[in-house]
Amino acid sequence: MNRLEYVAAAILAAIGITFLIGDPYFSRIVTRICIFAMAAVAVDLLISQCGLASFGHAAFFAAGGYTAGILALNGVIHALLVWGAAASVGILAGIVLGSLCLRTRGLYFLMITLAFGQMTYLGLQGLRQYGGDDGFRVPRGVAFPLIGEVSPSGTLGVSAIVLIAIVGLSAYLRRARIGALVRAARDQPRRLASLGVDARPYNLVLFTISTAITALAGALYVNLGRYVSPELGNWFVSGNLLIMVVFGGIGSLPGPLIGAAALIGL
Repeated sequence: MNRLEYVAAAILAAIGITFLIGDPYFSRIVTRICIFAMAAVAVDLLISQCGLASFGHAAFFAAGGYTAGILALNGVIHALLVWGAAASVGILAGIVLGSLCLRTRGLYFLMITLAFGQMTYLGLQGLRQYGGDDGFRVPRGVAFPLIGEVSPSGTLGVSAIVLIAIVGLSAYLRRARIGALVRAARDQPRRLASLGVDARPYNLVLFTISTAITALAGALYVNLGRYVSPELGNWFVSGNLLIMVVFGGIGSLPGPLIGAAALIGL
């Protein structure tokens, strides 16, 4: 078995044990771990491959959550539509903000992402039609045709499947040509430029993938808690994601999962 298969087996084993225990509170904790592990994988992808530490990923987490919540308020509850819309918002935001933020590196990148994150947080507080500071309650969760509304235990199953897919995507990107290019730009930018290779489009692609994953995680989190508030976009959410990555080990495939389990478990 390779490392990806071990990680997938560990996730499935943890979900199986959770279902066997059957405790709703424990099930919600494991679901939160899966959801935040997705966002931590997205942050780790930027740090380990591009050498870019983002302090603003909470903005994309909140964008996905608000997209899911607002669609639910307007009667749109089809799971694939809601989650697809949340990921699309993450992609759009990633392209726009990434085009600006990726002009910087190092501490400057950290600070500009923090600035955009806090601007998003303050903007969400000003949405009086959606509760302002207090946010709003989501009337009902998403549903699949012929199956019905996704229950909390169903959210756990969906989150586990999506997490395995995201870990697989992360493993693929590390092995693919784009991963080699962004690592070369991270370690030897002048040498890569001398070969006539512009790494900025590749960094933007990885940044956009990272933001789409984070927005999808935000939509799943809202479906679990059935509540949306500006706190989803607060800077400490970004800080927690960075702590998860560092705690689990930067660049390690299971690292974000271990960090998310440790932080949320503690």
